[in-house]
Amino acid sequence: MVSHVVPVAPLVAAVNGGFQTKQELVYRALRERIMDGQLQPGQRLVIDDIAGAYGVSPIPVREALHLLQAERLVDIKPHIGAAVAPISKDAINEIFVLMECLELAAVRLAVKHITHEHTAILNAAIADMDEARRDYERWAERNFSFHLALCSISEMPRVREMTVRVFTEWERMRRHFYRDIQPPDLDQAHKEHVSMVDALKKQDLERLERLTRAHNQGALKSYLRLAERR
Repeated sequence: MVSHVVPVAPLVAAVNGGFQTKQELVYRALRERIMDGQLQPGQRLVIDDIAGAYGVSPIPVREALHLLQAERLVDIKPHIGAAVAPISKDAINEIFVLMECLELAAVRLAVKHITHEHTAILNAAIADMDEARRDYERWAERNFSFHLALCSISEMPRVREMTVRVFTEWERMRRHFYRDIQPPDLDQAHKEHVSMVDALKKQDLERLERLTRAHNQGALKSYLRLAERR
């Protein structure tokens, strides 16, 4: 495995974006490159090289790597160092099981807190997805926003945090394994999203749970079928 020196340009852009600490600057830059595949699974992340590229001390780099480790994006081994975490198709089923469990936990409380404002936010997210159908990467970003908004209605910050982490892991898998593959049926996904919002608005928990399970399990089956074609 080879070490990687990250270009300085992203750091300058991050400064202009108003990030607060050097740790966050390095964290955001490395995270973006891991998610986009510019840093490949197994690639070594040498602290001194990264610190030199960004013009920072090793301390914020080390802190950033620990944050990425918490997101399962980086592996850190004593006396060996840090490397980009591996990716396995075998974990796809587990990821979808986790997403389904977290979303079910969220909707059970969301039905108690739903407001007209929440409904408007969810419908706007669906409209954004509809506009992005021809650009699957944009659609996927908006899909994440929809599910995160749905989770946020539950007012359970720990469930929201866990949802972000699981979705992050899934997004990395999706970009790695499925970037150049025709996506699942977006028309069906659109119908399911609309139905989920309708059930939430009507506070019909039984229907919402059924729709949530079907939505997650249907997406899993679609991606597993796509994986078999590769």
